[in-house]
Amino acid sequence: GIMDTLAARFAPPRLSLGQAGYFGRPGNAILHCGLRDAGSLPDIAAKLKEALAGFPFDAKPFRAHITLARKVDITGIDLLSVAVPQVSWQANELLLYESRREADGLHYIPIVRSSFTGASSPGQTRQ
Repeated sequence: GIMDTLAARFAPPRLSLGQAGYFGRPGNAILHCGLRDAGSLPDIAAKLKEALAGFPFDAKPFRAHITLARKVDITGIDLLSVAVPQVSWQANELLLYESRREADGLHYIPIVRSSFTGASSPGQTRQ
């Protein structure tokens, strides 16, 4: 499928934690940690959106991040002063999740899982 094709075109990306940030309003925020280095993730996201043209998906621009907490009051907190450890890792799988809101909260349901097998460097895809 589409995910297997993409994972075969890209080498496993190396990712690095970046700056703490938030989405929404400070009084009811989604706290996240951005990625200082997102490797080929932006390219992969763009190719996936192209391949899924016609299917519904979140139209907001792609921002590589790790969600840390939801519904948090960060009023008066300077997130730029939050020390984020310098951590890097290699992502070996490409996963597509559905976020589904249910009575007991938000659930992330894995839909497709593909292993990266490409040999290209970040930003460079095989043709």
